[in-house]
Amino acid sequence: MLKPTREEFVVAARGGRVLPLRKRIPADLETPVSAFLKLQAMPDGQRARFLLESVERGIQVGRYSFIGMSPSSTLRLDDDVLTVTRGDRVSRAALGDRDPLSFVRDEIARTGVSDCDDIPGPFAGAVGYLSYEVARHFERLPRPPRNQLGLPDFYFMIPRTLVIFDHVRSEMEIVTLPDGASEFAYDEASNTIDAILTALGAPLGQRNGHHAGAPLRTAESNVTRDQFIAQVEAAKEHVLAGDAFQIVISQRLSAQTHAAPFQVYRALRILNPSPYMFFFDADGFQLIGSSPEVLVKLQRR
Repeated sequence: MLKPTREEFVVAARGGRVLPLRKRIPADLETPVSAFLKLQAMPDGQRARFLLESVERGIQVGRYSFIGMSPSSTLRLDDDVLTVTRGDRVSRAALGDRDPLSFVRDEIARTGVSDCDDIPGPFAGAVGYLSYEVARHFERLPRPPRNQLGLPDFYFMIPRTLVIFDHVRSEMEIVTLPDGASEFAYDEASNTIDAILTALGAPLGQRNGHHAGAPLRTAESNVTRDQFIAQVEAAKEHVLAGDAFQIVISQRLSAQTHAAPFQVYRALRILNPSPYMFFFDADGFQLIGSSPEVLVKLQRR
């Protein structure tokens, strides 16, 4: 059953509230991976853009997994220029002295969604990443000399539609936010849910098979062995001098491959299941990760 009804939606709209449309379906024949692959094949403005999964302690599946679709807007920060994309409309603004995350908070507030406290996950919120370079907007730090990867300092999307796997109840809930408070917006949101149901009911394409292909060359580091050892020795001296109590030295390994990005994620989730796994499909690049812990969490205030 689709909730709310059109009449309930209209009544709420007259009171200034925009209610998300919701529909529950059985999920005993789907997995988050199979569902993501099907929904990723939908038209560009509607397709799946991220998958968040959880496997507790490497053996127990977390209760929820989330597939985010149809972003109402995206925000990206390149140096000090913020680009906001809403459908076909693109606007740019200089960051100035503003907190860069204030733009993300403002964009979340634009959704105007209400009555969704019982919806788990990032519905009507922002999903994305902050690069290490963003720290200079919060601390007195020098600008990095160059952006070797050419990626944004941050990138966030606000999903209009979320497919929520409830592994305890073997159900999926499709939740979508109407683009307005009119009956037309209600019908459009209802059509969105129908399109998702159609996509989920389709067979999984052969292109999503297991033949990922080997890397085209051995992974290469961005530092030499001697450079890395020198960095470790310098870090040890800083710790002994009291400048820091912990320093993480890292290196970037890179290699070319014919594997599709989501095939890389599938391999990672098999090799290293963890409480925080993600696949994030941005504009022209993807982020894939598997982490044992959360850095910080804030609920309510």
